[in-house]
Amino acid sequence: MTNKLFEYKFPIITISLVFVLITSTLCISFFKMFHVDSTKIPQIYFYRWRSIPFYKKATTFMSYVSNSNDIDHIYFQKIRAKARGGGTADFAKHNFTIELANKHQLAGLTKDDDWILDASFLEKSFIRNKISFDLFKLFNSSHKVPECRYLEVYKNFQYHGLYILLERMDKKRLEINKNDNTACIFKEPAVFVDPKIEVNSNPYEENDFYHQKFPDKLIKNKSKEIQKIREFI
Repeated sequence: MTNKLFEYKFPIITISLVFVLITSTLCISFFKMFHVDSTKIPQIYFYRWRSIPFYKKATTFMSYVSNSNDIDHIYFQKIRAKARGGGTADFAKHNFTIELANKHQLAGLTKDDDWILDASFLEKSFIRNKISFDLFKLFNSSHKVPECRYLEVYKNFQYHGLYILLERMDKKRLEINKNDNTACIFKEPAVFVDPKIEVNSNPYEENDFYHQKFPDKLIKNKSKEIQKIREFI
């Protein structure tokens, strides 16, 4: 009887030990990942079996590995994320918008919960955007530009590439007064396109030729403001 019980229990005990060993190894590797190393740039890890979708933000899990003792890690957090971009949507490396559960000081920038990860897929030097932002800010101290830092992105522990972390230019960061009837924000409007050619600059919404971000286009369409600028130019 004892021998039979041993025959049944031995495989179960073996499987349990193997499971404990694998789990322990993974846990040790996971926490080793958060060793602060000032010689490296920060890293973001995404955990999601399916790809991060376009169109709308989806639940994703994330870790953030800091390279500074002054900035906290994010060990494991449920966030909302979406891929972004029109003409870049077919590239192997996507841009992302991420919304954290709480404000966090990523890569030494001002604490916030909304961030953009720029893949810079075509611009291999990774300096064009940064130089452009820095120069625009130097032209006039009142100019609003996103601060940016470099970091590395991993998806399910596989290296996904170097990225540029950007502050999101929304009505909050631009200090837009929502009660100002003249206030509006457009993303990359087709200002220099021939007026006779209709180009929809927002691939996710029909007839949004100037990609209006604020106010809601359905509530107040501010296309005439951009049309005036285009006519002036």
